Amino acid sequence: MNDTQAANSIAKPKRQLAGSKKNHALIMVWILIWMASFVAMDKAAENNWFGSQNMTLAGIVINILLGVGVVVTYMKFLEELDELQRKIQLNALALGMGVGLVGSVCYALCWHRGRFHGLILAS
Repeated sequence: MNDTQAANSIAKPKRQLAGSKKNHALIMVWILIWMASFVAMDKAAENNWFGSQNMTLAGIVINILLGVGVVVTYMKFLEELDELQRKIQLNALALGMGVGLVGSVCYALCWHRGRFHGLILAS
């Protein structure tokens, strides 16, 4: 291997790392915007800020479109990772989804069966 090939093999991971950091920052921006729209919609519905159902529906559609943007950005991020990083991300995603799903279903079941009535949660 000559010096040029060695320099190229070192430069390539640095470029991948820079692209990965850029995509990671882009995901974080999308998530923050999506969550801000979620909180705004929740408060708007709670405080009756919208005068009509059409405005509420428009806000929900905007929130859904921002959520789709998060998913698309995350998929692009996964495509640009190397095999090991992608495997780690997908395993973490599967674990998080599984724990969240099981926890949510169990919580909803307990809530609907009255297991939390009278239980005071710290706020």
